[in-house]
Amino acid sequence: CRLYIYLYPMTTKKTALIAGAGGLVGSALLQCMLKGNHYAEIKLLVRKKLPVKDSRIIQIETDFDNLESISEQQKADDVFC
Repeated sequence: CRLYIYLYPMTTKKTALIAGAGGLVGSALLQCMLKGNHYAEIKLLVRKKLPVKDSRIIQIETDFDNLESISEQQKADDVFC
Protein backbone atom coordinates (compact mmCIF):
# COMPACT_ATOMS: atom_id res chain seq x y z
CA CYS A 1 0.00 0.00 0.00
CA ARG A 2 2.87 2.40 0.60
CA LEU A 3 3.88 2.38 -3.05
CA TYR A 4 0.28 2.94 -4.11
CA ILE A 5 -0.13 5.86 -1.69
CA TYR A 6 3.16 7.31 -2.91
CA LEU A 7 2.09 7.08 -6.55
CA TYR A 8 -1.42 8.42 -5.93
CA PRO A 9 -1.09 10.81 -2.97
CA MET A 10 -3.89 13.28 -3.70
CA THR A 11 -7.60 13.15 -3.06
CA THR A 12 -9.46 13.18 -6.36
CA LYS A 13 -12.91 12.86 -7.81
CA LYS A 14 -11.68 10.15 -10.15
CA THR A 15 -13.18 6.76 -10.87
CA ALA A 16 -11.11 3.56 -10.82
CA LEU A 17 -12.00 0.28 -12.51
CA ILE A 18 -10.47 -2.99 -11.30
CA ALA A 19 -10.81 -6.16 -13.35
CA GLY A 20 -9.99 -9.16 -11.20
CA ALA A 21 -10.59 -7.64 -7.78
CA GLY A 22 -11.29 -11.11 -6.39
CA GLY A 23 -7.81 -12.40 -7.24
CA LEU A 24 -4.60 -12.13 -5.27
CA VAL A 25 -3.22 -8.93 -6.80
CA GLY A 26 -6.59 -7.29 -7.45
CA SER A 27 -7.80 -7.83 -3.89
CA ALA A 28 -4.57 -6.35 -2.49
CA LEU A 29 -4.97 -3.34 -4.78
CA LEU A 30 -8.59 -2.92 -3.69
CA GLN A 31 -7.59 -2.96 -0.01
CA CYS A 32 -5.01 -0.24 -0.68
CA MET A 33 -7.58 1.86 -2.51
CA LEU A 34 -10.06 1.49 0.32
CA LYS A 35 -7.48 2.72 2.85
CA GLY A 36 -6.99 5.94 0.92
CA ASN A 37 -9.30 8.57 -0.46
CA HIS A 38 -7.80 8.79 -3.93
CA TYR A 39 -10.95 7.70 -5.76
CA ALA A 40 -14.51 8.86 -5.30
CA GLU A 41 -15.77 5.70 -7.03
CA ILE A 42 -14.23 2.25 -7.41
CA LYS A 43 -15.83 -0.04 -9.98
CA LEU A 44 -15.17 -3.76 -9.78
CA LEU A 45 -15.63 -6.16 -12.69
CA VAL A 46 -16.47 -9.44 -10.97
CA ARG A 47 -17.86 -12.87 -11.80
CA LYS A 48 -19.82 -12.84 -8.55
CA LYS A 49 -20.32 -10.17 -5.91
CA LEU A 50 -17.51 -9.78 -3.39
CA PRO A 51 -18.17 -9.39 0.36
CA VAL A 52 -16.90 -5.82 0.56
CA LYS A 53 -18.82 -2.89 1.96
CA ASP A 54 -17.87 0.65 1.06
CA SER A 55 -19.99 3.45 -0.35
CA ARG A 56 -17.41 4.07 -3.11
CA ILE A 57 -17.67 0.55 -4.53
CA ILE A 58 -19.83 -0.41 -7.50
CA GLN A 59 -19.72 -4.11 -8.37
CA ILE A 60 -20.44 -5.02 -11.99
CA GLU A 61 -21.19 -8.70 -12.46
CA THR A 62 -20.06 -10.11 -15.79
CA ASP A 63 -18.94 -13.40 -17.33
CA PHE A 64 -16.10 -11.55 -19.16
CA ASP A 65 -17.18 -13.11 -22.48
CA ASN A 66 -19.39 -10.21 -23.51
CA LEU A 67 -17.83 -7.04 -22.10
CA GLU A 68 -19.38 -4.97 -24.87
CA SER A 69 -22.77 -5.37 -23.18
CA ILE A 70 -21.52 -3.42 -20.16
CA SER A 71 -19.36 -0.88 -22.01
CA GLU A 72 -21.16 2.14 -20.51
CA GLN A 73 -20.56 0.82 -16.97
CA GLN A 74 -16.84 0.40 -17.67
CA LYS A 75 -16.10 4.10 -18.02
CA ALA A 76 -13.35 5.15 -15.61
CA ASP A 77 -10.41 7.50 -15.28
CA ASP A 78 -7.96 4.75 -14.31
CA VAL A 79 -8.15 1.05 -15.16
CA PHE A 80 -6.32 -1.75 -13.34
CA CYS A 81 -6.26 -5.35 -14.62
